[in-house]
Amino acid sequence: DDWETIQRRWFEDILGDRTLKRLGRPEEVADLVAFVVSPLAEYVNGTNLRIDGGKSPSIN
Repeated sequence: DDWETIQRRWFEDILGDRTLKRLGRPEEVADLVAFVVSPLAEYVNGTNLRIDGGKSPSIN
């Protein structure tokens, strides 16, 4: 199987309907890191930022 087929089957079998149905890309993680260290996030305080494409149903 090609990578797209493997990825789709993995998400369908394991994660169901609540995800974006693809793996995250390194640049998406880098974008979050860039935001957190930038002045744009200066008022963000005491939170967990999950970058998992919807795998976690909620943030506690």
